[in-house]
Amino acid sequence: MATYFLMDQQLRWMNSQGGLDGMVEHLSASSAALYGWAEATSYTTPYVSNPDHRSLVVGTIDFDESILPIRWRQSCAPMASSTPSPIASLGRNQLRVAMYPVSIPQMSKP
Repeated sequence: MATYFLMDQQLRWMNSQGGLDGMVEHLSASSAALYGWAEATSYTTPYVSNPDHRSLVVGTIDFDESILPIRWRQSCAPMASSTPSPIASLGRNQLRVAMYPVSIPQMSKP
């Protein structure tokens, strides 16, 4: 039942934010910020070079090989809900960022 309750809350929030059009706008803004940062920073580049082929939902950023994965994991850890790790199967120094639209429920204080 909790899953249905949370799904209902999420759908209500999405609809209150403009429905599908609002979510596409939210994703477009999030991905533009991420990819813009990656293009403007000297040690990062978007994994997908063609902007028309980039995902609005999950962004993958390549880090220069001079940036040790442990350093960016340490700098991201305070902001992340889980500790980021490089995508070992690709053999690249990368970070994936989820940009899903999500409401954060306001919890009342006891």
